Amino acid sequence: MIISTASIVTVCLLFCGTIFYLYFSKILKQQVIQDDQVKLNQTAYRLNDMISNVRTFTETLMVDENLQAFLKKDTRMDDVYDFLDGRSEIVRKLNQYFALRNDVQSFYIVKGGQEVTLSTSPLDESVRESLGEPWFREFIASHKDRGFTGPHFMHNDSSLDKQSKVISYAVNILDIDHYDRVIGKLIINIYFDHFVSVVQSNAASYEQYWWVNEDKQILYRKAENPLLNDRFNASSSFEENKSGFIYKSSVGDQWNIISYTSKKKILHKINYIFTFILLMIGASILAILLILTPLINNITKPILKLTRAMKQVSAGNLNVNITVQSKDELEVLALGFNRMLEDLREHIQESLENEKIKQQLEIDLLLSQINPHFIYNTLNTVIYLARKQRHHDITEMMTAFIHILQDAVQIGNNEVFSSVEKEVGIIQDYTKIQKYRYRDQFELHLDIADNVSTIYMPKNILQPIIENALFHGILPKETKGMITLSIHLENDRLVVNISDDGVGMTPEAIESMARNGNAAHSNDGRIRNIGLTNVKKRLELLFGSEFLLAIDSFPLQGTSITIQIPAKIGSIPS
Repeated sequence: MIISTASIVTVCLLFCGTIFYLYFSKILKQQVIQDDQVKLNQTAYRLNDMISNVRTFTETLMVDENLQAFLKKDTRMDDVYDFLDGRSEIVRKLNQYFALRNDVQSFYIVKGGQEVTLSTSPLDESVRESLGEPWFREFIASHKDRGFTGPHFMHNDSSLDKQSKVISYAVNILDIDHYDRVIGKLIINIYFDHFVSVVQSNAASYEQYWWVNEDKQILYRKAENPLLNDRFNASSSFEENKSGFIYKSSVGDQWNIISYTSKKKILHKINYIFTFILLMIGASILAILLILTPLINNITKPILKLTRAMKQVSAGNLNVNITVQSKDELEVLALGFNRMLEDLREHIQESLENEKIKQQLEIDLLLSQINPHFIYNTLNTVIYLARKQRHHDITEMMTAFIHILQDAVQIGNNEVFSSVEKEVGIIQDYTKIQKYRYRDQFELHLDIADNVSTIYMPKNILQPIIENALFHGILPKETKGMITLSIHLENDRLVVNISDDGVGMTPEAIESMARNGNAAHSNDGRIRNIGLTNVKKRLELLFGSEFLLAIDSFPLQGTSITIQIPAKIGSIPS
């Protein structure tokens, strides 16, 4: 048993480990490649942002009104003093712009061929000499409107002995009134180290790394060994060869950033997974041999008992009981299994009883809906009032009738509770309709406390009692009667009292009414009621032993029915 278990676990671990390694090594390889591409693109994005910033900066300078006016002047025709004043103003503005840029070594404006008209550098002669160097001649020969030159050296502003390596951005200044006319050139010298700080930010992630221009000139490299020509000519942003992976990201239309990572380095990053899997398999096998061996026999027997018991339960036999005395978790599991079966048996029995009660309750609620005779007699009364042209009475009667219909629909939707305010409203609508049929035969008096309107009570327990009071208490006597509905709070309990001054009942009739209730069907036009007995059953179901229903009646003196239930303010009882 132990050897077979260990063998099965070992084979499973080896198989799962192999699948895990093959699957996740591929994913990690793709992730490493993707991360390298993302880092390269981030560097290219930062360079593009620098280029965009420089272009925006130059466009701001070129459209300056004073600069445009100055470059359009003919120095041979204008007054020398006016020319010098204009030149001083432009230089002042250029110096202001220059002070805002810590990445700019200097910038100057060329008018004509190599005439340095304006410059932020006081070394005008060295500036003129620099325009004869290859970097400027190559830009002129390219016939481009704008672009970056290759790296070159420029004298610092304060000394001819010190030079700074820069990349110049040259752009033709166009006449804003005539865009086809070039009136000068703006040259901005940007520190080369400023570009390098961006380029080499992610260089450590790659084995080889190059920043090249469109002429394949290497502007920056991490590795000293030369690149193969095909790496410069790679048309796609990613290429895989036998030895590794080449990434390329374009910067504007002049530069490319190219990197190379060998497959050996990438595989080295993911080989730790293989080592980790082997260690886990070995540790798992060792744990099986050292830990599970002395426990396997003690575990097997209780598990077999539980298995047999569960098979009996699945076959429908719930009268199962197992005994395990292992003094460990299996014994707790067996006790829990026995307790679960006991709870299951009790739950099934309780569910059956509740289902019966629920079915009876649903029948009772359905019986509380309006029968066709009530609708028929109500509509006949409406027709009668219409013939008498009593339009106001028709409106009131139909409004009350609609409210009762809406309440009946809500009962059909299994809404068991409603607020006192709504239930009293239904009683008012019901008695309003009955007053049109039994004019001057009864009155309804309401004694509702102000603090009970938001308290919830069971739906449709007032109407059956009011109806009994009307048809069995008031109408049988010859004089006009009074029905009183009183609702108030008493010691956190809702007290409902319905009384009438009708014919009353004998003790025998009270006992029969409490035992059998009144008839569930009525063909004389009244609302079907669920009877006092069913009202009592509903209260028992909803409140258990926390309710009270009392009947007090004497012949020829009237009847009083009192109900007490727990008060629930502002929320539907669960």
